[in-house]
Amino acid sequence: MIRDIKIGKKSIPILYVVLGAIFVTGSILRLAALEANPMGLHQDEAYCAYNAWSVMNYGVDSYGNVRPVYYIAGMSILYSYLQMPFIALFGTVTWALRLPQAILGSLSILAMYGLGKEMRGCRTGIAFAALLVHELKYRILGIGML
Repeated sequence: MIRDIKIGKKSIPILYVVLGAIFVTGSILRLAALEANPMGLHQDEAYCAYNAWSVMNYGVDSYGNVRPVYYIAGMSILYSYLQMPFIALFGTVTWALRLPQAILGSLSILAMYGLGKEMRGCRTGIAFAALLVHELKYRILGIGML
C-alpha cells in the first residue's frame, strides 16, 4: 500500500493528497455556477441580503432595529453579517450573496472528515468527506439558503 507521495525531496502522506482532491472537487461543485444554480433568489435569500445591505449602510434592519442580534421575523442574523463583506466587495449580485454559504459548505467537507476520523479512523473520515461531496441535496443547500 502506498503511504506517501514523493514530490522532489519532500514526502507527502497520501491521506493529505486524497483529502485535498476531495476538498477541491467539493469546492468546485459548490462554487461553479453560483448565480444560476438554483435559479433566482429564494425569498429568504433576498430578505437576508436586503437586511445585510441595510445594516451595513444604515445600521438598522428592515424593522428599524439598530444593529440587531435576531430578526423579528424569527431568522438568525448571522448569515446577514456573513454576507456583509461580500456585499461590500462585490455588490448585491446573486453569486456574491451565495458565496458565504458556498464557502461554509466547502469547509463542511473538512468537518465531516474530522468527524469520521474521530469516530472510526482516517479511512472513515475520507469516506464521510467523499460522500458529502457527492450528496446532491446537501450540495444545493450548501449553495443557497433554501
